[in-house]
Amino acid sequence: MANPKQRGIEVDEEQMLAARLAGVLFMTAGVSIALLLLLPGVEDSHWEVILGIAVACVAWSAFCLLLARPEQHGAWFWHVPATLSIFMIAGEIAT
Repeated sequence: MANPKQRGIEVDEEQMLAARLAGVLFMTAGVSIALLLLLPGVEDSHWEVILGIAVACVAWSAFCLLLARPEQHGAWFWHVPATLSIFMIAGEIAT
């Protein structure tokens, strides 16, 4: 049971924490995607596409971790990258 005297996180703090978490997740994805090319037996005929997706993930991660101020952006800040990640995953699987 929560203590009523305990201060909860403010909405701005929660949005900044969510932006940092999104940055960490996209950084993990970008680095993992790039490192997959180094594994033996992995098809690498479309390495440019794979590396492009990895660079896009790292770039969005850097933006989230260093420059983003979620309170200044609308819903696009959350929904567009989440939607685009579906296409990134599809691109990874297809190549």
